[in-house]
Amino acid sequence: ASDGFVLMWNAGTGAVMQTFAGHGAGVTCGDFAQQGKVVVTGSEDHTIRVWNPRSGETVHHFSDARHFHTAPVTCLAAHVETPVVLTGGADGNAFLVNVESGKVLGLMGGHTSEVESVAFSSVLSLAATGGMDGQVRVWDSRTLQWRLSCLHGDGVTRIRWHPTAPLLLSAGTDGCVKMWDARSGACERTWRGHDDVICDMDVSSDGNVF
Repeated sequence: ASDGFVLMWNAGTGAVMQTFAGHGAGVTCGDFAQQGKVVVTGSEDHTIRVWNPRSGETVHHFSDARHFHTAPVTCLAAHVETPVVLTGGADGNAFLVNVESGKVLGLMGGHTSEVESVAFSSVLSLAATGGMDGQVRVWDSRTLQWRLSCLHGDGVTRIRWHPTAPLLLSAGTDGCVKMWDARSGACERTWRGHDDVICDMDVSSDGNVF
């Protein structure tokens, strides 16, 4: 929320289970990590916090004092198997962090404008970052080496990996969704129909619908 607080709700009853307080500005994104053992949130205060969902206490605090983002954190994604989280920021950078050890593992740069979306592939050891510079950059998630760039054109607002194939989807300010082969960078297909910015997008668990 814009007040810097994060609420965790019981989806079945609607009851508030926990309130997390500590960010110094609005909270922009969040996710569960380590198979639900911790909550991770990003903020306009340039930081992410790792929380204990039971106690509500901060476990780790990543800030620019530790070679982290120097502008608001805009997005984050947690790896489903390992205790790592990928973050994106308005400074055009993405960082990989270990939420168990509290260490920054590395920087993924190359964007010339805000990073608006980040995601891990469940098929290959790859991650992707999408920015308002129109780039979708694909990375080796183990070595943090840049593999290739897919040029969406206009600003990229959301990226999603196909759940069963080495394909990557990007949505943008041009109202289009594009599908990319993450191994070659080739655009496999473009969907049009919206006449304004696409703000969000998701893919079904079987990959047949988005």
